[in-house]
Amino acid sequence: MRRKKSSYFQVVKLKKNRSHLTLSQRYEISILNEQNLLKSVIAERIWKNTSTIYRELRRKPEGRSGLYKAELAQRKCESRHIEKKERFGDLEIDLVIGANHKGALLTINDSATGVLKMKYIESKESKV
Repeated sequence: MRRKKSSYFQVVKLKKNRSHLTLSQRYEISILNEQNLLKSVIAERIWKNTSTIYRELRRKPEGRSGLYKAELAQRKCESRHIEKKERFGDLEIDLVIGANHKGALLTINDSATGVLKMKYIESKESKV
């Protein structure tokens, strides 16, 4: 007699998230990688594609030790987006102090739109 398959035991392939890695996901990659888990296992744990894990570990190691550090990887990723100058609100702020510390020039530049705001400031001290 042949056994009938139950309909409620269906295998469902879940769609993996294709968005950017978060800092918490990078921490998890770092910890699991230090435990020498397979990249495919790491990918399953954080719901990402295995190729994403390989690319992340290859692109963002710490310079001296060659180890993957979550904080450093996050900073590298953020600076890469800022260098593209695509996002509105990525501001470059600079304060140029005058000769003999008399006065200053404050510049605020929105790198995406190219809008520049500049103001002369008599003192670099904050007002309370």
